Amino acid sequence: MWRRAPYVLQQRQLSSQPENPMLYSFLQPSIFALKRDQPPPSSNPPKTIDPTPLTLTSEHQATLESTLQSSLNYNNTDQAWKSFKTLTKSASFPCKPLTNSLITHLSLFKDTHNLKRASATMVFLLDKNPKLIEYQTVETLLNSMKNANTVAPAFSLVKCMFKNRYFMPFSIWGSVLVEISRKNGSLSTFLQVFNENCRIGKDEKLNFMKPNLAACNVALEGCCCDIESIIDAENVVETMAIFGGLQEKISELESLMSGFGFSNKTTFISNLISGYVKLGNLESISATILRSIREGDGQGSNFSEATYSEVVNGFLQNGSMKDLASLIIEAQKLELPSIAVNRSVGYGIISTCVKLDQLDKAHIILDEMNAQGGSIGLGVYVSILNAYCKE
Repeated sequence: MWRRAPYVLQQRQLSSQPENPMLYSFLQPSIFALKRDQPPPSSNPPKTIDPTPLTLTSEHQATLESTLQSSLNYNNTDQAWKSFKTLTKSASFPCKPLTNSLITHLSLFKDTHNLKRASATMVFLLDKNPKLIEYQTVETLLNSMKNANTVAPAFSLVKCMFKNRYFMPFSIWGSVLVEISRKNGSLSTFLQVFNENCRIGKDEKLNFMKPNLAACNVALEGCCCDIESIIDAENVVETMAIFGGLQEKISELESLMSGFGFSNKTTFISNLISGYVKLGNLESISATILRSIREGDGQGSNFSEATYSEVVNGFLQNGSMKDLASLIIEAQKLELPSIAVNRSVGYGIISTCVKLDQLDKAHIILDEMNAQGGSIGLGVYVSILNAYCKE
């Protein structure tokens, strides 16, 4: 299982100059000027802006922070913004509570102008000093974006969080993007963010990035309705299995496979098994295989060598020889006597052991089956005899 951990931040060196002039253009005074009228043309050439940041004394910085706090207290937004810009142009930052108060203050306005300020400030801090940002502030900003129906900035913000390794619990931001996606039909865009979130969660072993059921629904809708990709839908199902806790939804999907365009369930079930293997959920692996035999009227499971290889490795890595033997015994009880030898679970598992140069493990499984009082099916014997013939 994944461990729970606080969000992960990668240390970055502070830079005195913006790395991306377009991204940080909000620092220029003219961007958010109060008067929007164009100034009259002038014959004088424009002055060159000195890119060198100001050098602030500790006293000057304290004064600017005090002015920023006072401006927020009295709702003097433009003065607060001016103080913040002066600080950041000198590669300084207000204290954490003050920084978050500013973003929250800007986010609560209903006008696009201040929402842009809040968004630009958040992106800037994520890149320069993400430790200053609190979860609640991000949530407030995203909710404001949702209310303003600004789709692209909301997705860009989450992508920026990922890029700068600012990892938040999915429960804080996921529902907002789900609602935005449904409202605006941005299902394929959500699928991209969903996949990246799950990749990070798996790689970093961050259980708090586990998507909820509503998010999985939107991701599947994006696969099946927007991009019409069966492969992507299978990947989402596998992700659901890896994260666990979504068995009810998986069962529902199994009953709706024809609606997704699957000609058979083998690929779907194989992806489920793959997900359970990665999760280390051996019980669900066995249950899925046995259910597939039961639903196939005892005709066996037509799994690929790759699937059997995943199953065998999953059990062997966990030292569960006894469980693997039990799986074969239970499968044999469900399989018809007339089943083709190479379609039996016993044949698939033992043959895979042989191909993985684990003949000794095959013998251990056979001994365990005898110890459990199980009958030895033809598939098990044939695969072992084949191994002896090759030797």
